[in-house]
Amino acid sequence: LTGSYVRDKDAVNAAFMICEMFAYYKTRGTSLLDKLEELYHTYGYCLNTLHSYEFPGSAGMGKMNSIMAGFHKGLETVGGMQVVKTEDYLPGLNGLPKSDVLKYFFEGEKESGSVVIRPSGTEPKLKAYISVTADDKAAAEKVEAAIKADLEKKLNELKDKAEKYDGAQKELENLQKGDYKTKYESEHKAFEDYKKDVT
Repeated sequence: LTGSYVRDKDAVNAAFMICEMFAYYKTRGTSLLDKLEELYHTYGYCLNTLHSYEFPGSAGMGKMNSIMAGFHKGLETVGGMQVVKTEDYLPGLNGLPKSDVLKYFFEGEKESGSVVIRPSGTEPKLKAYISVTADDKAAAEKVEAAIKADLEKKLNELKDKAEKYDGAQKELENLQKGDYKTKYESEHKAFEDYKKDVT
Protein backbone atom coordinates (compact mmCIF):
# COMPACT_ATOMS: atom_id res chain seq x y z
CA LEU A 1 0.00 0.00 0.00
CA THR A 2 1.18 3.52 -0.70
CA GLY A 3 -0.35 5.05 2.43
CA SER A 4 -2.67 4.50 5.36
CA TYR A 5 -5.73 5.85 3.56
CA VAL A 6 -6.49 2.46 1.96
CA ARG A 7 -7.26 -0.15 4.61
CA ASP A 8 -7.58 -3.21 2.39
CA LYS A 9 -6.27 -4.70 -0.85
CA ASP A 10 -6.64 -2.18 -3.68
CA ALA A 11 -5.86 -3.39 -7.21
CA VAL A 12 -6.55 0.04 -8.71
CA ASN A 13 -3.95 1.63 -6.44
CA ALA A 14 -1.42 -1.11 -7.27
CA ALA A 15 -2.02 -0.73 -11.03
CA PHE A 16 -1.45 3.02 -10.75
CA MET A 17 1.88 2.48 -8.95
CA ILE A 18 3.01 -0.03 -11.61
CA CYS A 19 2.26 2.52 -14.35
CA GLU A 20 4.20 5.16 -12.45
CA MET A 21 7.18 2.81 -12.04
CA PHE A 22 7.05 1.92 -15.73
CA ALA A 23 7.15 5.60 -16.73
CA TYR A 24 9.94 6.37 -14.24
CA TYR A 25 12.28 3.59 -15.37
CA LYS A 26 11.53 4.16 -19.07
CA THR A 27 13.01 7.67 -18.77
CA ARG A 28 16.17 6.00 -17.44
CA GLY A 29 16.41 3.47 -20.25
CA THR A 30 15.45 0.39 -18.29
CA SER A 31 12.37 -1.82 -17.94
CA LEU A 32 10.46 -3.22 -15.01
CA LEU A 33 11.75 -6.70 -15.83
CA ASP A 34 15.33 -5.41 -15.78
CA LYS A 35 14.70 -3.81 -12.40
CA LEU A 36 13.09 -6.98 -11.07
CA GLU A 37 16.11 -9.05 -12.12
CA GLU A 38 18.32 -6.50 -10.38
CA LEU A 39 16.33 -6.94 -7.16
CA TYR A 40 16.58 -10.73 -7.44
CA HIS A 41 20.34 -10.45 -7.90
CA THR A 42 20.64 -8.26 -4.81
CA TYR A 43 18.19 -9.95 -2.43
CA GLY A 44 17.57 -13.41 -3.94
CA TYR A 45 14.66 -14.79 -5.94
CA CYS A 46 11.30 -14.38 -4.18
CA LEU A 47 8.47 -16.84 -4.81
CA ASN A 48 4.98 -16.44 -3.34
CA THR A 49 2.22 -19.03 -3.77
CA LEU A 50 -1.28 -19.62 -2.42
CA HIS A 51 -2.87 -23.03 -1.85
CA SER A 52 -6.51 -23.56 -0.82
CA TYR A 53 -8.09 -26.67 0.68
CA GLU A 54 -11.88 -27.07 0.69
CA PHE A 55 -13.95 -28.53 3.52
CA PRO A 56 -17.55 -28.47 2.27
CA GLY A 57 -20.68 -29.59 4.06
CA SER A 58 -22.03 -29.10 7.55
CA ALA A 59 -18.99 -30.83 9.10
CA GLY A 60 -16.49 -28.70 7.17
CA MET A 61 -16.16 -25.94 9.75
CA GLY A 62 -15.56 -28.44 12.55
CA LYS A 63 -12.81 -30.14 10.55
CA MET A 64 -11.13 -26.81 9.81
CA ASN A 65 -11.24 -25.85 13.50
CA SER A 66 -9.70 -29.19 14.48
CA ILE A 67 -6.96 -28.84 11.87
CA MET A 68 -6.16 -25.28 12.98
CA ALA A 69 -6.04 -26.49 16.61
CA GLY A 70 -3.43 -29.02 15.52
CA PHE A 71 -1.35 -26.38 13.74
CA HIS A 72 -1.58 -24.13 16.81
CA LYS A 73 0.44 -26.77 18.67
CA GLY A 74 3.36 -25.68 16.49
CA LEU A 75 5.72 -26.99 13.84
CA GLU A 76 9.39 -27.73 14.44
CA THR A 77 10.27 -28.12 10.76
CA VAL A 78 8.61 -27.47 7.41
CA GLY A 79 9.87 -28.83 4.11
CA GLY A 80 12.97 -30.12 5.89
CA MET A 81 13.90 -26.68 7.23
CA GLN A 82 13.91 -25.41 10.78
CA VAL A 83 11.02 -23.25 11.98
CA VAL A 84 12.81 -20.44 13.82
CA LYS A 85 9.81 -18.34 14.85
CA THR A 86 6.04 -18.67 15.11
CA GLU A 87 3.52 -15.83 15.27
CA ASP A 88 0.07 -16.75 16.59
CA TYR A 89 -2.55 -14.05 15.99
CA LEU A 90 -5.34 -15.84 17.88
CA PRO A 91 -4.86 -13.77 21.06
CA GLY A 92 -4.08 -10.64 19.02
CA LEU A 93 -0.56 -9.58 18.05
CA ASN A 94 1.36 -6.38 17.29
CA GLY A 95 -1.72 -4.24 17.78
CA LEU A 96 -3.79 -6.34 15.38
CA PRO A 97 -7.18 -7.79 16.43
CA LYS A 98 -7.64 -11.44 17.37
CA SER A 99 -7.64 -13.71 14.33
CA ASP A 100 -7.15 -17.43 13.72
CA VAL A 101 -3.93 -16.93 11.75
CA LEU A 102 -0.57 -18.63 12.15
CA LYS A 103 2.73 -17.54 10.61
CA TYR A 104 5.79 -19.77 10.65
CA PHE A 105 9.22 -18.41 9.73
CA PHE A 106 11.76 -20.94 8.45
CA GLU A 107 15.44 -20.95 7.54
CA GLY A 108 17.50 -23.40 5.50
CA GLU A 109 21.12 -23.45 4.44
CA LYS A 110 20.55 -20.79 1.76
CA GLU A 111 16.79 -20.38 1.78
CA SER A 112 14.38 -18.57 4.07
CA GLY A 113 10.76 -17.51 4.12
CA SER A 114 7.44 -17.99 5.83
CA VAL A 115 4.19 -19.94 5.77
CA VAL A 116 0.85 -18.41 6.77
CA ILE A 117 -2.12 -20.66 7.50
CA ARG A 118 -5.65 -19.42 8.11
CA PRO A 119 -9.29 -20.28 7.46
CA SER A 120 -11.02 -18.27 4.74
CA GLY A 121 -13.38 -15.64 6.06
CA THR A 122 -15.92 -16.21 3.27
CA GLU A 123 -15.54 -19.81 2.07
CA PRO A 124 -15.21 -23.29 3.65
CA LYS A 125 -11.48 -23.35 2.92
CA LEU A 126 -8.13 -23.36 4.65
CA LYS A 127 -5.51 -21.23 2.94
CA ALA A 128 -1.73 -21.57 3.01
CA TYR A 129 0.48 -18.72 1.81
CA ILE A 130 4.07 -19.79 1.11
CA SER A 131 6.86 -17.23 0.66
CA VAL A 132 10.37 -18.40 -0.26
CA THR A 133 13.60 -16.51 -0.86
CA ALA A 134 16.41 -18.47 -2.54
CA ASP A 135 19.38 -17.96 -4.86
CA ASP A 136 17.36 -18.45 -8.05
CA LYS A 137 13.95 -19.50 -9.39
CA ALA A 138 14.75 -23.20 -9.62
CA ALA A 139 15.94 -23.34 -6.00
CA ALA A 140 12.89 -21.39 -4.78
CA GLU A 141 10.47 -23.68 -6.64
CA LYS A 142 12.17 -26.78 -5.20
CA VAL A 143 11.84 -25.44 -1.65
CA GLU A 144 8.24 -24.36 -2.22
CA ALA A 145 7.30 -27.82 -3.50
CA ALA A 146 8.85 -29.47 -0.43
CA ILE A 147 7.00 -27.12 1.91
CA LYS A 148 3.69 -27.68 0.11
CA ALA A 149 4.07 -31.46 0.30
CA ASP A 150 4.98 -31.30 4.00
CA LEU A 151 2.03 -29.04 4.84
CA GLU A 152 -0.41 -31.25 2.94
CA LYS A 153 0.87 -34.34 4.75
CA LYS A 154 0.35 -32.63 8.12
CA LEU A 155 -3.05 -31.31 7.04
CA ASN A 156 -4.22 -34.77 5.96
CA GLU A 157 -3.04 -36.29 9.24
CA LEU A 158 -5.02 -33.69 11.21
CA LYS A 159 -8.01 -34.16 8.92
CA ASP A 160 -7.97 -37.93 9.54
CA LYS A 161 -7.87 -37.32 13.29
CA ALA A 162 -10.82 -34.93 13.05
CA GLU A 163 -12.84 -37.47 11.05
CA LYS A 164 -12.05 -40.26 13.52
CA TYR A 165 -13.11 -37.97 16.36
CA ASP A 166 -16.43 -37.25 14.62
CA GLY A 167 -16.95 -40.95 13.94
CA ALA A 168 -16.27 -41.89 17.57
CA GLN A 169 -18.61 -39.19 18.81
CA LYS A 170 -21.45 -40.38 16.56
CA GLU A 171 -20.87 -43.98 17.63
CA LEU A 172 -21.16 -42.99 21.27
CA GLU A 173 -24.36 -41.10 20.60
CA ASN A 174 -25.82 -44.20 18.96
CA LEU A 175 -24.68 -46.43 21.82
CA GLN A 176 -26.25 -44.14 24.38
CA LYS A 177 -29.59 -44.57 22.65
CA GLY A 178 -29.53 -48.38 22.98
CA ASP A 179 -29.06 -51.02 25.69
CA TYR A 180 -25.31 -51.45 25.21
CA LYS A 181 -23.98 -50.50 28.63
CA THR A 182 -20.86 -52.68 28.60
CA LYS A 183 -19.88 -51.77 25.07
CA TYR A 184 -20.72 -48.13 25.75
CA GLU A 185 -18.41 -47.94 28.75
CA SER A 186 -15.58 -49.47 26.75
CA GLU A 187 -16.18 -47.16 23.78
CA HIS A 188 -16.54 -44.15 26.05
CA LYS A 189 -13.16 -44.75 27.66
CA ALA A 190 -11.53 -45.20 24.24
CA PHE A 191 -13.21 -42.03 23.02
CA GLU A 192 -12.08 -40.00 26.03
CA ASP A 193 -8.50 -41.25 25.59
CA TYR A 194 -8.62 -40.32 21.90
CA LYS A 195 -10.09 -36.90 22.67
CA LYS A 196 -7.14 -36.13 24.95
CA ASP A 197 -4.81 -37.02 22.10
CA VAL A 198 -6.37 -34.68 19.54
CA THR A 199 -7.28 -31.70 21.74
